[in-house]
Amino acid sequence: MYEFSKLLIYRFAESFNCSDLSERALIYAGEHWATIAQREELLDLPFIVFSKMLSSNEFAVQNEMDIVLAVVRWLQHEPTSRAKCCPDLVRHLRLNSLPTHVLDEIWNKLLDAQLLELFRLSSEQMTAITHARPRGCVFSLYLVGGSVENMDSEATVLKYDVHKRTWEIMAPMATPRYNVGVAALGGRLYAVGGYMYNLNYEETLSTGEVYDPTHLDKLSRHVAITKKIPIVYERDASSLEELLGETNKWSPMAAMDEAREGMGVVVFNEKLYVFGGDGAYGELSSIEAYDPEADKWTPAGDMPHALYNMSIVTHRGAIYIAGGKMPSCTSKSLLRYEPTAGLRGEWRYCAEMSRRRHGHAAAVLDDWLYVIGGYDDANGIMDSVTRYDFGTPSESRWSPLPMDTQYVADLIGRNKISGVENGEMNREWGGVGASRPANDKDRWEDVAPLQQGRAACAAGAAGGALLVAGGHDGSHLSSLETYAAADDCWRRGPDMPWPCSDVGYAVLRY
Repeated sequence: MYEFSKLLIYRFAESFNCSDLSERALIYAGEHWATIAQREELLDLPFIVFSKMLSSNEFAVQNEMDIVLAVVRWLQHEPTSRAKCCPDLVRHLRLNSLPTHVLDEIWNKLLDAQLLELFRLSSEQMTAITHARPRGCVFSLYLVGGSVENMDSEATVLKYDVHKRTWEIMAPMATPRYNVGVAALGGRLYAVGGYMYNLNYEETLSTGEVYDPTHLDKLSRHVAITKKIPIVYERDASSLEELLGETNKWSPMAAMDEAREGMGVVVFNEKLYVFGGDGAYGELSSIEAYDPEADKWTPAGDMPHALYNMSIVTHRGAIYIAGGKMPSCTSKSLLRYEPTAGLRGEWRYCAEMSRRRHGHAAAVLDDWLYVIGGYDDANGIMDSVTRYDFGTPSESRWSPLPMDTQYVADLIGRNKISGVENGEMNREWGGVGASRPANDKDRWEDVAPLQQGRAACAAGAAGGALLVAGGHDGSHLSSLETYAAADDCWRRGPDMPWPCSDVGYAVLRY
């Protein structure tokens, strides 16, 4: 029923020209189209609304076949009156992305002879057209900062266009950083903290920078349409080239309360959250939240224990932290954190990974959390990839989790553990309790290993695939690998312009 309500919201927004509301409803519809396309309510959409939905860049559906079949259903619902709509709807389909045998299956589903002929004629015209862009938004993987062979910090920024399969050098940061935390929020890239190192100077950083990589495209389009530079810039630049040079740069943002590197950075509820990290005076367990509107950091509680070089993702209203380096050992835990209405939140423990790892990468693809490469507990380079099946655990079924025995002795020595219940340790680290979910999907499984073992690499999910780039295996790497879950296989992609590791990374769609 919730999916249908999004269609109603979209129709309402279009009727009253509420562009922002319409855009949000379209994004949701694209993400859940496989479910929405099966509902009877779809058949009642007016032609104008349906056509505009299919033509929108915000309507990002991974499988074009799902859209084609929805169009077929809509046409056949009232074949006589809707036959005249067929050419316009087919015009919005990416039929050239579908194999011939798939198109043949579509013909078999068209039972009305008039519709079949119209669809065939329209399709033959449209399959000759090559669409420059995939449906919906374009995805790019950004690699920010990092280190090179001599271990100097880098300020460079690389962009990998998933559709074009090309690398591009973007505007560099003002400050070189490796082990920098990076996240995408509101179409911008945020780079915070990290470590600055060269032969003459080293420092753990608290500062941050922000950059809009789509600014150049927006500005170029504005000038192309209006034939003039926006008024706000006229005093600063006399030409487009000069203007692009002046505006294509990173801008400073408020500094964190604590300097840190190797922390987890994630976007949640339109805020930037920073977890743990390696601080200037030791490992950290603190959390800070950043409000981009106010340009302000706020303390947001503590993790159950100090942790750095972990991976972090969001999924279904929760934040997940996998592995990482603890003060006395490498972790194999998966932490689940749910920020509440205030700044603090609740911690839960999920099933542990089969192996300890830190310095790994992670991404979410098709309701699975993939943890990729990294170092094992002996600092060996790993090529293994494991994935976690997200469940929807019931709050009433959370249960205590046995303590990681390697970490118990250290915590007892610091008086951080209290209480033993039913023969199991009750996790109360620094006063922050945590327990474990019990559900049938709370499990890990291994998938195909990387072609090349690597740690300190970048990763992301885009276009229905996983991407892994850079890192090192004893030497810095420039290779890119892509993974398709359908055939459980990693493949080589185009190499980066140069080898680097310890980068911050984020996927941006626009």
